Amino acid sequence: VNMALSSSRGGGMKSPSGTYAVFVTGIHEEAEDEDLFEAFSEYGNVVNMALNVDRRTGYAKGYALLEFSSRDEAAEAIEGMNETELLGKVLGVSWAFRNRPIKG
Repeated sequence: VNMALSSSRGGGMKSPSGTYAVFVTGIHEEAEDEDLFEAFSEYGNVVNMALNVDRRTGYAKGYALLEFSSRDEAAEAIEGMNETELLGKVLGVSWAFRNRPIKG
């Protein structure tokens, strides 16, 4: 079983805004919105992105939240971008919101 495939397909639920959000870590401090948008838009329609930036330095804090219009696009982005390199740093990409286990 491909663990990347099972982890990207097995989680994820709609965000409060009705999109499917992925959480990206390991972002290079000099990365900009355009770098992430270019890399991730290959997998689908990125409808919103929040790259957190340090107010004092202006550099990226190392993580971002990207929202896709469909679950399949978000899953493809997780599969395609997790553990890949962007600007010399390896990214971690996962679901931002996961389905809660059913208590029985």
